[in-house]
Amino acid sequence: MSPVHAQTTDVAASEIRWAIAAHLSPLWVIGSTSMFERRLVAWAGVAAFLGPLVLALCVTARSDFVERAIRNALAFALSVGTYSLVACAAVAAGYVWRPAAVLLELGLLALVILALNWLVFAALATRAAWRGEGFDYPGCLVTWRRAAARLSR
Repeated sequence: MSPVHAQTTDVAASEIRWAIAAHLSPLWVIGSTSMFERRLVAWAGVAAFLGPLVLALCVTARSDFVERAIRNALAFALSVGTYSLVACAAVAAGYVWRPAAVLLELGLLALVILALNWLVFAALATRAAWRGEGFDYPGCLVTWRRAAARLSR
C-alpha cells in the first residue's frame, strides 16, 4: 500500500497551507529548540510533537483534509519521539556501563537514522499536501495513531 492517498482535487488553498504547516511544524519545533539552546539538542525530537498538537488544539474550522494531515503529523511525531527516547536510553546505557559500549554507537546511529527519516518523510508529506493529496507516514505506532485520532475530533 502506498503512503500517498489521493484526495479530492478541489482542496482550498488555505487548507493546503494548514496541511503543510502540520507536516513542517515538528521540524520547526526542533529548529526552534536548537536555536534557543544555540546548539543541537538531543531532546528536541521528543518535544517535536508540540507543533502538531498546538495546531490540533488551535485550528478550529478545518476540513477532513486538514484534520487528517494534523492527525498523521502528530502520530508520526509521537512515534519518532518514542523511538528517540529508546535510542537515547541506549546511548545513556552505553555511556554509563562500559561493557555495553556498543549500545552507545547503536543508539547514536539510530538517532541519526531517525533524523534523516524525519526529514525525508516531512518533505514527502509536504509535497503531497502541496498537491492536495493525503500522506500516511510509515512506521507510526498504532497506539499513537489512535490517540491522535481521538484528539483531532
